[in-house]
Amino acid sequence: MPSSILVYRSPMVVLGQIKRTMAWLFNPPYELKFLQTMSNNSKVIGALLVGAAAGAVLGILFAPEKGEDTRKKIMTNANDLADGLKDRIVQGKDLIDDLVSRLSSKGEEFANAAKEQARTM
Repeated sequence: MPSSILVYRSPMVVLGQIKRTMAWLFNPPYELKFLQTMSNNSKVIGALLVGAAAGAVLGILFAPEKGEDTRKKIMTNANDLADGLKDRIVQGKDLIDDLVSRLSSKGEEFANAAKEQARTM
């Protein structure tokens, strides 16, 4: 008796399998379509943001004002942006510190409750 068994499949069965595979490849399930759409949307949004930033920079650089005034505007806007970023970082740090303290207190409460339950057993 041979160690490997060859299974004969009729050409119609094989063609049916190929047809189903091709249908899946060219018409993927909803989940894959959704992920592809999300990816395309994020690319479009990213391109719009980059285009808006480039347009703003070019608009400032080619504005009909003196170079000194333009440089002052750029420095003012850059300083405002840096200050806003620093504020956001401080807020984020405070939020993380608060979260860590709450989690550690909950952990201590959990540990004390577990010790108490272990004593009563």
